[in-house]
Amino acid sequence: MLTKQDFEDVKEVNFSLLSCYEGFWYVATPFANLPRKEAMNIAAYTVFNLLKNNIFAWSPILHTSAIDDHCVFKNVNLDWSHSDYLKYDSSLMSKSVGAIFVNTKASRNSTGMFAEYQYFKQVNKPMFKYTI
Repeated sequence: MLTKQDFEDVKEVNFSLLSCYEGFWYVATPFANLPRKEAMNIAAYTVFNLLKNNIFAWSPILHTSAIDDHCVFKNVNLDWSHSDYLKYDSSLMSKSVGAIFVNTKASRNSTGMFAEYQYFKQVNKPMFKYTI
């Protein structure tokens, strides 16, 4: 899980700096410990504010939740396991410029965000936090 120390090592978002990078930023948000709608609202709010500042962003929560909604609507099942979703997310983490970690109270208990943090730290890609 992310600790206060982990977040102290990550600088706060600087919109001017982030918009200088070519490519997209991976947006890490809490999910499992929140109601689904709240997790999606946090992700949407963050991506909206990044796009508004000309920063291209991709959120796995927004993307896969939309796919899940489609499956429910069409009464079909993607039949993906948690590890399938992690592989999918990993393929996009590797293509991203770096990561933006949404800093909320729920972030401190997010094992998913901790795994994302470890990945970006290991591959030495830029990381920023966005406190909401």
